[in-house]
Amino acid sequence: MNEEQYTVLEIAKEALKKYKVDETEGTLPALKKKIERIIKKYNYEPASEQKKSVYSKRIAKAYSLEVKNRIVDDLLFDYMIILSKDELLKEIENSNHYKSAVNSNDRIEHEFSKFLNKTPEEQNVMIENQKSVTCFNENHPFIREKKMEVMLEALFSKYYTLKIDELIDDANKINSLINDNQSFFDGAELREIARFNNWESYVEERE
Repeated sequence: MNEEQYTVLEIAKEALKKYKVDETEGTLPALKKKIERIIKKYNYEPASEQKKSVYSKRIAKAYSLEVKNRIVDDLLFDYMIILSKDELLKEIENSNHYKSAVNSNDRIEHEFSKFLNKTPEEQNVMIENQKSVTCFNENHPFIREKKMEVMLEALFSKYYTLKIDELIDDANKINSLINDNQSFFDGAELREIARFNNWESYVEERE
């Protein structure tokens, strides 16, 4: 049986799907460049020189399942988490925490399944035991931080709408400019950088 192999385009598409990032005009090209730099940096050798991607008729180099997983799960994590629209993912600081969260979710599902298989009397005992667990209060650091987040979000949403697609698109363009290691930027590129540094470029006032 042939080993699974992935072109740069296929790796990029999987990363977009995994981290719930929309494929806007600038996202995919910037992500492909990022992956190519990672491959070069770590000297990953292709498993095949001629693979036809499911997304393209062009023949391209392809990499092993192990390399693909290493790139998507670990080496791209910090980059993709910035672009992700998934707020739960954004709260996770690194890929190890991500894996821990996944395992934690599995444990929760397992415990819930065990609960459903208990008799009504046993379920009542479990519920009573759960009530004794220490609860958050208003002064807990987590609640204070969450309260501030909710208040800021509510205030912003009252007056503005965030143009998130444009923000992500421009972020990818700026990232490409920076990583191209140019010695200078032309006028159009400088205007793009100035636009990106101005928060007003990405909000619309609510009527």
